[in-house]
Amino acid sequence: MKTYDVAIIGAGPAGMTAAIYACRAGKSTALFEKNFPGGQMVNAHIIDNYPAESEIGGFDLAQKMFEQVSAAGAEFINEEVTAVKSGDIVEITTARGVYTAKAAVIAAGTVRSRLNIPGEDRLDGRGVSWCATCDGALYRGKDVAIAGGGNSAVSEAIYLAALCKSVHIIHRRGEYRAESSLVQKLRSLPNIVEHLGCVPVEIVGKDKVEGVILDKNGEKFTLPVDGFFVAIGGKPDQKLIAGAEKDASGYVKTDGEMRTSLPKIFAAGDNISKEVRQIVTACADGAIAALSASKLD
Repeated sequence: MKTYDVAIIGAGPAGMTAAIYACRAGKSTALFEKNFPGGQMVNAHIIDNYPAESEIGGFDLAQKMFEQVSAAGAEFINEEVTAVKSGDIVEITTARGVYTAKAAVIAAGTVRSRLNIPGEDRLDGRGVSWCATCDGALYRGKDVAIAGGGNSAVSEAIYLAALCKSVHIIHRRGEYRAESSLVQKLRSLPNIVEHLGCVPVEIVGKDKVEGVILDKNGEKFTLPVDGFFVAIGGKPDQKLIAGAEKDASGYVKTDGEMRTSLPKIFAAGDNISKEVRQIVTACADGAIAALSASKLD
């Protein structure tokens, strides 16, 4: 089996940008992704803060990026990476075998966080969802709730509002973490109901979601809904960055050239320790990581 110059794990915006830059540097490049290219970007109904695209669907932007990756010459390997081992030669393990590379860029993004409340696991797929774009159409004309207060939650609530009778957005804080432009759009929609300062404590229903129990300042009440969406962010996949130095939240630390503490292992995108996690910053991370990795012999 050939040894690639650069192996990239994750085909979100960071990984795809890294693949483009590695190929342009003349390096043989493998891009690993277990799902469709695009990462969490695919789930975004509308993206309106990416340069040169005033408004574009997440799937469409992902497809355009992947077309550029393919044209650049990267080899797309549609397999799940289960482990990455650093050394003189980096080993990338999947269910089908072990691949090798001179350097690797970990751009695996994050795994969606769970609320870990009663009913969440039992009703998963029976009214509980982690993707409004994927499942929103199932609740056309119905009442739904979504938990979260960041850009993803607010964007998905806006998307659901075009389909559902009512959308209840639940956030534990008194104000959103999302961009003000998104919050303004959210509050302009007549079928959005805000529940700030509330915490979901249980999802109820026998065979499907029938409601969610909320706790506001110690007082509990049941909100009847047909669907419940979870959009509270994510955490990095620890198995892919095992052994690397991390911050207190588990995100991998990198230097200005996107090097990790592990030899020949670079990282980029949402799985690294940083303040801003946006598509445009992920792309920048990917470009830097690929150029840095391409300098290795």
